[in-house]
Amino acid sequence: MGREPTALEAAAFVPDPQPGEAFTKVAPPDAPVRRYDLVVTNGTVHYHGDPSDEHAATWHDHNAHFYVLADEIEEAGGLEEFKRQLAEGERTLEPLVVRANKGEVLELALTNLLPAGPQEESAFDPKLPFQPECGLHTHLVKYDPLISDGSAVGWNYLSATTTADQGAEANAKYNSWTYRWYVDEDFDAVLLHDHLLANHRQRHGLFGTLMTEPEGAVWVVPDDHEQELRHGSQAVIRTADGASHREMVLAIGDFVPMVRHGHGDHGCPVNPPPFPGAPDDQGAMGVNYRSAPLSERGGDPAHWFSSAVHGDPGTPLLRGYPGEDLRVHLVQGSHDLQHSFTLSGARWREWPGREDTAWRNQQTLGISNVAELALAPTLGPGDHLWSFSAGNDLWLGCWGLLRLYDRPQTDLPPLPGRTTGAPLRPARRRVRRHTVRARAQVVEYSPLRTDPYGLVFTADGEDGPEEGPLVLRCRAGEWMEVTLVNELDGPPPASPLDPRLMNEADTGARTVSGRVSLHPTLLDFDVRTDDGAHVGRNADTTVKPGASRTYRWHAAEPGVVLLRSHADVISHPRRGLVGVLVVEEADATPYDPVTGRERWTGERAVVRRPDAEPVRELVLVTQDGLRRYHDGDLTQPVTDLFSDSPDDAGQKAYNYRSAALHPLDPVLSDPQPPTPLLTCRAGDQVAVHLAVASHRMRNQCFTVHGQVWDASETGLGWYVSTIGALASGSTRTVRFRAQHPGDHVYRTGNLHWGLSEGWWGLIRVEETP
Repeated sequence: MGREPTALEAAAFVPDPQPGEAFTKVAPPDAPVRRYDLVVTNGTVHYHGDPSDEHAATWHDHNAHFYVLADEIEEAGGLEEFKRQLAEGERTLEPLVVRANKGEVLELALTNLLPAGPQEESAFDPKLPFQPECGLHTHLVKYDPLISDGSAVGWNYLSATTTADQGAEANAKYNSWTYRWYVDEDFDAVLLHDHLLANHRQRHGLFGTLMTEPEGAVWVVPDDHEQELRHGSQAVIRTADGASHREMVLAIGDFVPMVRHGHGDHGCPVNPPPFPGAPDDQGAMGVNYRSAPLSERGGDPAHWFSSAVHGDPGTPLLRGYPGEDLRVHLVQGSHDLQHSFTLSGARWREWPGREDTAWRNQQTLGISNVAELALAPTLGPGDHLWSFSAGNDLWLGCWGLLRLYDRPQTDLPPLPGRTTGAPLRPARRRVRRHTVRARAQVVEYSPLRTDPYGLVFTADGEDGPEEGPLVLRCRAGEWMEVTLVNELDGPPPASPLDPRLMNEADTGARTVSGRVSLHPTLLDFDVRTDDGAHVGRNADTTVKPGASRTYRWHAAEPGVVLLRSHADVISHPRRGLVGVLVVEEADATPYDPVTGRERWTGERAVVRRPDAEPVRELVLVTQDGLRRYHDGDLTQPVTDLFSDSPDDAGQKAYNYRSAALHPLDPVLSDPQPPTPLLTCRAGDQVAVHLAVASHRMRNQCFTVHGQVWDASETGLGWYVSTIGALASGSTRTVRFRAQHPGDHVYRTGNLHWGLSEGWWGLIRVEETP
């Protein structure tokens, strides 16, 4: 505690008090102890670019805050030398990741080497007259809350460290603090962060991760399984039963105060707030203190993710082999925004190890959230794109590669007992074929709101091309062969009044790709040939104007598959190049609800199975970040009435249609909104398939008035009336038996910027048979 205890304090101590554990005994007396000596300090961290290349553009945080092992400071030759190596790019840094076994006591000694005295004003930060203490706060583990919480709560002690010359004496005794935590369970990832000036320091990167491992596990360096790993975001974990898995930690931070150097910029702030200290959306983003901004990649957006064109991104390169046990752990260390993670060609259970929970290909995160993604062993060789998939996340560089090799690499030993090579796929005996066309089209979202710059997918039906949105169907167990025809004449023009992205100066100068693609979620396929993207070292599987390409995907399980054009992840989805594939049960057949004919396309269907009730299906594709115009007049963009925030700007729609509650729209006086209508009868089984093709970072929720449904596949219980945490890339199915005749509203739960902008419609339950 930095001083001798008083007599009253000493009388309240537990027997045999330890540093960080004075008033509450948190662990059994024989629990093994693992110790880390940590330092908190600051310096220059390079998020993007090579600082040694004077011709390259680089993005930095010159006042980055971070935790680091004390040994690394010593090995570098002292603190100043450590900071010099960082600033000149001789040393790389990532958020601290340490590990402990279940049943261990974790003893962390934190020394505060942050600068003393006031902090000068910057484009992002106000001047601080002094810098308060810094601590180490965590979640989930057990500790004595009076002295190991890393914060200042109620009457508890201030369990933090001060800089040396802020204390009563300039002595390390007064600028160090020991925390004692007991890992009583295998918690997966646990966030570490400062709790004394979090609003400032976490934006600058002051967070880390404690990975809690099973009892008896050991962790080794991925490229040398004989070398114990001290710390790091990637590890091979060997468990007591002889099994091994690869552990990969990706920690995202936003509102990062960065400056840009190069190409005419000399310390130019990246997306600064209107004044220092303002709470507006600001700064940039990074994953593990790295980013690959798309604005710096340049050229045709179809090739932004290509290593052949631009080289590998500087973000974390995850590596392994097909068939290995791969586990991706997500952490959001800062600061304000919501994020959505996707991984091409992969899927995982909603809850690891729970076979009764649904397959997912998307994970929603908010501040301090963590998640474990235990990837199904269905991934083949090639470069799989991992990304935080909303538009601003991608634009600011939160993406990278999972590279799986088809043969052993000298610098990456395979896990014991694993064979390399492509996974076996079922023979293509059951094939369903669709033809999809991409074309430019004026999209009429409502009688008074249109997008003259619209791009749409349409499916060929029996009577010719069907109007969007694109909805395809197949059966589980079938192969899909989807031929995409690009009917564009060339690169479409950018809309000069599009809602801007963070750090985007002029949307009218934005390059829009003329290439298109169909990129699916959840399905099994070879990412090298059928991903609908140009990623890493893979071939370019986008389609140029006037050409066509056939994609081959295997639908292993029933579910909802989001389809998007990955030829331009910024402009294409918000222009309308989105769709859905519904994978029905293996014995199901969809019929047109009007004609009664068998039909494998369309947003509505009646699905029949032998010895089962028919199900009335409605597919809803959620869109946002749109720019619409009054009556198609390019001088009259629809105003964003409710927000100028990049989280919310732009209009919303379901399936190219919007029921916006706007004074100029006649929706309220109409008997029926323009959004999709599902008609059914009381007692009918209903399925609403949701595919969130949204461009914005703001999370969503979905409800149906007067209905509840079974949510057991989420592991959350039996009945709910609302589902939340829906973000870009989410897919869900809501199933219920229609109750009570009348019009039931389906809608978002976000009222002032979602419902008002048109995210609602009707399910009409009729009394007649």
